[in-house]
Amino acid sequence: MQKIKSFLFISILASFFSCSSEKDCAKTIIIQNEFTITTTSGSVFYPEITQVVDCSFPEPDIAETIKELPRLSEFSYNVLEFDFTPDTGNNTSRLKYKIELNNTGNKNIKGIPFITTNADGVIVSQANIDSCLELNPNSSCIISYDKEESLDIAIIKNITLENVEYLVIQ
Repeated sequence: MQKIKSFLFISILASFFSCSSEKDCAKTIIIQNEFTITTTSGSVFYPEITQVVDCSFPEPDIAETIKELPRLSEFSYNVLEFDFTPDTGNNTSRLKYKIELNNTGNKNIKGIPFITTNADGVIVSQANIDSCLELNPNSSCIISYDKEESLDIAIIKNITLENVEYLVIQ
């Protein structure tokens, strides 16, 4: 029992004095939480990503983390379909698109398609996690979106596609 008390006391002292000043202090932050995306074609597990940083380093903001994810540089896209109907006649608006993503590189890439649209002057960016979470070398994949929104939520006159990127996770 005495050995356990001594060990605990030494451990506490070591942790107390391990950061003798703010310059020597370090903490571990979570850059990406662990998550699994399941679709009809299977599941993809993304592990937690941590990093040791100085104690004065601010906690990461999720939006900032997304901005800092690397983009696939060997990438192109083709808009196969992009239709916005401001009023379907059913008290809804409808956005429908099909976009072909092209990995023009020689590496297998895991990531997330990231779509940026302009809805009446408001820039909206969102991840499309339903498909194309992995792009094989020199291959293509098509993402599709088809959703109706109630006009009670918002009346939007026009939506245009601004950009398509592929955020690399692995």
